[in-house]
Amino acid sequence: MDNTQPPGTTEPEIHIGREIRSFMESRHYSATWLAERLCCDRTNVYKMFARTSLDSDTLLKISVFLRHDFFKIYSRAYEHYRGSDVLPASFCKEK
Repeated sequence: MDNTQPPGTTEPEIHIGREIRSFMESRHYSATWLAERLCCDRTNVYKMFARTSLDSDTLLKISVFLRHDFFKIYSRAYEHYRGSDVLPASFCKEK
């Protein structure tokens, strides 16, 4: 049984890098500011902005520094799919 959504079905795609960048821009934080707190080069922050996912430890640090719970994005997606037998096609993509 194929338990993915049929083509054309809307699914909440999460691009956490874009979410972080958008949040930072709306509050006038720079990549340099975040890089200093993460003890990394600002080019690494730009690479994070391009990523669709980040490891939970990095996301926790970013959430703390920006004082914003980015995990809520995933919690909302979980609530959307909880109890459903139909999963988004993106859940089946190999990385």
